[in-house]
Amino acid sequence: MKTAAVIFSLAAMADASCPNACSSNGICGAQDKCSCYQNWQGADCSARTCPSTLAWADTADGTNQAHYYAECGNKGICDRKSGECKCFDGYEGKGCRRSTCPEGCSGHGSCEYIEELATDFDDRRNGPGNKYQDLTCTSQGGEVFGSNCLTYHATRGIQTGKPGLVTSNVVARSANNEQYSGHQYTLWDAGKIQGCKCDLGYNGADCSTREVPRGDDPLTTVKSDTMKQFVWINGVAPGDEFFLNYHDPYGGKWTTNTIKATFDANSESEDTIAAANVQAELRALPNGVLDGVKVKSTQVNGMPADNNVCTRFYDGVQHISAYRETTDGNFKDSAGSTNFCSFTNDGQDAWGSSGSYGMSGGSIDLTVEFADSPGQTGVQYLLEVDGYPAEAGSFPVSKGINSISQGNMWYVTIAEINYNDNLGNLSELSSCSDRGLDNGDGECECFDGFRGLACEEQEALV
Repeated sequence: MKTAAVIFSLAAMADASCPNACSSNGICGAQDKCSCYQNWQGADCSARTCPSTLAWADTADGTNQAHYYAECGNKGICDRKSGECKCFDGYEGKGCRRSTCPEGCSGHGSCEYIEELATDFDDRRNGPGNKYQDLTCTSQGGEVFGSNCLTYHATRGIQTGKPGLVTSNVVARSANNEQYSGHQYTLWDAGKIQGCKCDLGYNGADCSTREVPRGDDPLTTVKSDTMKQFVWINGVAPGDEFFLNYHDPYGGKWTTNTIKATFDANSESEDTIAAANVQAELRALPNGVLDGVKVKSTQVNGMPADNNVCTRFYDGVQHISAYRETTDGNFKDSAGSTNFCSFTNDGQDAWGSSGSYGMSGGSIDLTVEFADSPGQTGVQYLLEVDGYPAEAGSFPVSKGINSISQGNMWYVTIAEINYNDNLGNLSELSSCSDRGLDNGDGECECFDGFRGLACEEQEALV
């Protein structure tokens, strides 16, 4: 009898198996336990595993790591039948790996990763280069000749001269003779957080708000001067070509047609022709963005004219005249925003005459004066001279300036002409000129007694 019981017990053990035969998604092992294949889990290997991504939120461990890999990034629920994540609101993608853009950018912008936005140096309004556009020696590592600090405002976006930006995360992309510089963002959320980059004429977190026209308040008559910029291009030879980039205050970028240097750049009369050509191309930009702009030669007897120039801490940021002088003679901003000149210098002393510092060829010396019209008043972004060759298929096609194409970017200097240290006479660039309100559709509803696209005109008093 005992022998029969033992035989029955051994037969029962031989007939035992893993649950559901591991659902054909694993191997039955010792103690009748399943070893599941990859992407399967559970006691019987019937449940799918969802993708893991860097966790949006997690419990910090001893290595100060709070974003280790987690299923669905801890921002979704795994559907064990399909193996797909059901992401919480505001998250999307495989493993809920990225955040969504609000309202899909409302059809007026592109949804981009934070790492893409960080390297977008060409965005002069909101890009990472906004705080580095003064390009001064002290903050950006420019070169110093004697006691003079030169600023380098080179081509293809904003680039510094040697040795470049004094930060550890500046990167550059070069392709087809183009070079753009930006900031490399490499934190844990670099490829996860997304934001909207709005199209021209729109702003806001979801790009749903239309830009309102901006202009100069007609009642603040003391602030009546429009900005003037000094453009100096050295090493220019007949046959060279270049073009200009203009960044408007609404976030748009406009590029002129090619401007030919088919003249003797050392001649005052020929320099005047260059000014006329530049003026014509700036005025020809679409939508009248620079309609009425004036360009004139500032060369005197073959030498750059004396101009006290200003390099601002933040290029394009409007001037706020709420400053007070301290006991040490310095100025502090009492309104929380400062846009004083980072340095001022006499133009002739700063960059010298043609041929200085090993430079060769002629020079083009121009003054660009913006018009008193909506969008052109107040502080404008510095113009960009692009002297690099632009091959067939580019817009525009340009032979470039030979001295610049060889990497001598210090041949181009652009600065703001400063006629008073505090720029208190500079006109304003305010929404609806501070004489109207946005009607919600990006249009100005002017107060009584004012009119114009940006309420920049005062009606006659009766």
